[in-house]
Amino acid sequence: LYPEGLFVQRADRRYRDVLGSRVVRIGNRPVDEAMALVSEVIHHDNEHTVKDHLPARLVMPEVLHALGLTGERDVARFEVANELGERTTLELTRVERGHAVDWVDVRTSELPLYLEPRHRNFWLERLEADGFVYVKFDVIENEDDETLADFARRFASTMADPDIGQAVIDLRGCHGGDHSLTRPLLHALIRAERLMEIGNLYVLTDRATFSAATLFALDLERHTPVLFAGEPMGGKPNSYGDSRKILLPETGLTLRVSTLYWQAHPKDDRMTLPVHFPVTPTFQDYRAGRDPVLAFVLEGARLVTGDEGAQLAGVWEGTMGLAEWSYPLKATFSQPSEGGWAIAVEGFETQNLSVERPSLSFEMPIDIGVLRFDVKLRQVGLIGRGTIDGREISLVLRRQG
Repeated sequence: LYPEGLFVQRADRRYRDVLGSRVVRIGNRPVDEAMALVSEVIHHDNEHTVKDHLPARLVMPEVLHALGLTGERDVARFEVANELGERTTLELTRVERGHAVDWVDVRTSELPLYLEPRHRNFWLERLEADGFVYVKFDVIENEDDETLADFARRFASTMADPDIGQAVIDLRGCHGGDHSLTRPLLHALIRAERLMEIGNLYVLTDRATFSAATLFALDLERHTPVLFAGEPMGGKPNSYGDSRKILLPETGLTLRVSTLYWQAHPKDDRMTLPVHFPVTPTFQDYRAGRDPVLAFVLEGARLVTGDEGAQLAGVWEGTMGLAEWSYPLKATFSQPSEGGWAIAVEGFETQNLSVERPSLSFEMPIDIGVLRFDVKLRQVGLIGRGTIDGREISLVLRRQG
């Protein structure tokens, strides 16, 4: 499921001719109506969880039949349209248990880094050209040959290299695991001084980021100046989890029942963790093997100096925040005189603006004192932090439009 619609991404080799086609009808309903019906029977914390589970439910014969989309339990019709708009109707039969499907994928290029089948729960790679270390989690569990504590020490050793100054933690597609194992890595991230400068640590999330991965992201939000990029995650900050299977003896049906309520903060009523930089891959990105989220971060983390790239003048919008608390902010920078800069923040007074690109600073008097911001201009936007009474408040502003 992509912004452009629902697409055939993989298929049995017999149906390779419809790879890349857009689904327009499922059973007796247009695809939008079918998706709305099936969405009603998907357990979820938020709308992003529904997006994650929906494609798999739409090819379950029992679900389609139970909701009246098909008249038979073992047969379903799918109508698809190719790039020219030409339509084809497929009559698919139920795959027998144990049958090996000969899968063919629409992608013909190399896999992007985050989809590479490393067959590891977690791994890291140095992106030396960009000065980044890249950490990927598929599952938050120990490996047979390496615990997450050992991995944290390996990460710290990598960060000790003076050529590495930034890090990406990729939680896309990570449905969870054991959150208690993440503490050593959290501590390693905090000890890496360069990562404690806002703009040097990024976490990538998507609709499949869930459970223990959500809790780890919350730890990072609370204890580090992390910036989130990608899609909002499917997990909710305060939510039920640790499900257990219960077999109903009379029907043979299996229930999964949550056993614990995980509470990040008693007042955190957010449905998901918002992302500072929303980037949603398209179907064409998938087909071409592109990763626009990682590309955005690697390019966007660069500092802007001189007249290179984005300019300071203009309207900027974003948030200032402290963990689960955030406040929308709108700032306008102008240059009323040669060499001189002015800032206007909607709803606030400002004073003592100093600009020496890529750095700038200004003060904002508020009811409890003077909030001082130190900010750097990066390709992604104005990134910095404010300090007041020992509190550190993040500031993320993106150019309007």
